[in-house]
Amino acid sequence: MNLRRTSGFLILCCIAAFILASCALLIIDYFPAYLGQEKAVAHFSEIVKTAGLSETTELHEIYLLTVPGSGKKFVVLRVGQFMSPETLIFLDGTDLRFLRSFTNIPIGKFLTVDMGGYIVTGWNTQLVRLYPDTLEPENTPPNPSPTIDFAQFAFTAEVGSDITTYLVGIESDCLNLIVYNNDWSSGSSYSQSNLFDSQSITNFEYRDLFYDGTGVQLAVTNKITQESFVISWSTLTEFVNAFSNLHFFAENATNVVSVPRGDGQAGGLTNAGYIQLMYGYAKKTILDRRNTSTGQQELPVFTMPDNFRGRFAFFRDASAWVLYNQRDGKIHLLRPWW
Repeated sequence: MNLRRTSGFLILCCIAAFILASCALLIIDYFPAYLGQEKAVAHFSEIVKTAGLSETTELHEIYLLTVPGSGKKFVVLRVGQFMSPETLIFLDGTDLRFLRSFTNIPIGKFLTVDMGGYIVTGWNTQLVRLYPDTLEPENTPPNPSPTIDFAQFAFTAEVGSDITTYLVGIESDCLNLIVYNNDWSSGSSYSQSNLFDSQSITNFEYRDLFYDGTGVQLAVTNKITQESFVISWSTLTEFVNAFSNLHFFAENATNVVSVPRGDGQAGGLTNAGYIQLMYGYAKKTILDRRNTSTGQQELPVFTMPDNFRGRFAFFRDASAWVLYNQRDGKIHLLRPWW
């Protein structure tokens, strides 16, 4: 009789342990760590419906913009449907409210605020400029038309009395820079063919470029060796001078540090470091943050849902970030975790 009672008790304990473990899995699955940092949330399906798009619309990219001076913030989604042109959807950067969408405009790889204070993108020779206060298009295009189709990255800098927009990207097996001023009416072009000594520009994937108000940082990965680096120039002048053909691009950089190669999308350079998604870190999926001066890991790491699929992006000042979790179909506006 005692043996039966003992066996029954052990069975009940096993059942209870299984239930508790199952509940723990459900908590991890349905209540991921990022919910503790949540400031706002929006359903992607509702956003695309408001934009007049079909339920088959997919999210291709997230851009986060802060307008200098006003501090106005935007979350911009680049989305697409099969056999249809891409659409830009603008959300308020503080609460994810839908603001406006644009379908019949040329959408380039870059999105930034230009020297005139307009939000800009574009392709070929068609530059699209939007007033940040109203998101109304500016009706008078620059003349002559600027060269923009090569640009993967763009930023605007104020140096003295000049406000200038910089476009950077690959073209003709070179890393190219065009510096535009005078409201896009004139530009100076620069080019470089080697990143490191005897290593072609084309051997590398260019993951992110960041101007922090003083210097420039560039995150790259060697497509052959999979080695990753963050290259830093302490001033904008040093970065522009690196395009000189007299030396290879990284030769006179202030700092070059090795960092792990992230998984999935590129991650981003911010004031808080270089942040990437990494699978299989201590058997977890995390966001890994690296010091761009030393390459060392900044703690704590941020645990993501296992087998995460989606998109994320960080405001450059690291004040907030946005995550799209494909599993729950939601876009989350989040506080930083550090």
